[in-house]
Amino acid sequence: MKLARFWRSAADGRVGVRIVHTGQHYDPGMNEVFFSGLGIPKPDVHLDVGSGPPGAQTARILERYEALLMEDRPAAAVVFGDVNST
Repeated sequence: MKLARFWRSAADGRVGVRIVHTGQHYDPGMNEVFFSGLGIPKPDVHLDVGSGPPGAQTARILERYEALLMEDRPAAAVVFGDVNST
């Protein structure tokens, strides 16, 4: 939900925005409904973290996001989400 407002503000083209989805919420009721209902485009990158114990889930997020950052270093990152993803 927070991403929707940010996306609308940043989508004017002055700032390059790339949406990275952790994939920890994969149930349509916890994921797709927000993207489609709030007009957010599909994520540019999907980390496919899935479910699991919080420590393992957080470790997968860190590992996969770090690899992404090593490929393409953004000037800044804005993070939305729950405790595990943020």
